[in-house]
Amino acid sequence: MLNEMSKIHGGGKSASRPDKLGRGSPQAAGGQKIKYRAVFKSSAWIFLIWGAIVILKGLYDVFWGLPESEFITLVNWARYSGFEVVYGIACVLTGLFIFEFAKRLPEILERE
Repeated sequence: MLNEMSKIHGGGKSASRPDKLGRGSPQAAGGQKIKYRAVFKSSAWIFLIWGAIVILKGLYDVFWGLPESEFITLVNWARYSGFEVVYGIACVLTGLFIFEFAKRLPEILERE
């Protein structure tokens, strides 16, 4: 049965099919272009947006929010809210640092 299957499918040899890499592909030319700076900029935006969201939530909890449980004291709630604000500021500063670092990187990197 295996012999019959191999005869049907070409004897196990791969049929001559065109190469997957066309003439216009970067791999066929010998290199691959990578947008190197864009990777860092996108991660910086993620840090900035996440940090802004956390800062806003922390400020809301500090001034208007109430504890989510009756077993949490207001002192502990204020401490937790302060941690949220500091964490958000750290995320925003990390995003700004990554933006500054990305300015020193090449826009496109060629890989062979």
